[in-house]
Amino acid sequence: ECIDGGMTNNLPTFSDIRTITCSPFSSQADICPEDLSTRNVTFANQNFKASSENLYRGARALFPPSRNILKQYYQMAHDDAERFIQRNIIT
Repeated sequence: ECIDGGMTNNLPTFSDIRTITCSPFSSQADICPEDLSTRNVTFANQNFKASSENLYRGARALFPPSRNILKQYYQMAHDDAERFIQRNIIT
């Protein structure tokens, strides 16, 4: 039997080096979508925002959308990473 690592430790970090965390869900990860919810839910070592947008993202993870929507997700992730770089790397 096998279990996906996302079910046990979705955002591993290392104490001896800086770890940049990424998540497709709005959470406390360094790179992730930004939802307005102030409520959090903890699952698999990750704090998620309790939002309808995250529920929708979870459903999309189980039932993948069309190629066009996946391209939109790719662009959103690119924008999230760019925002992180602008805020934290570039001075």
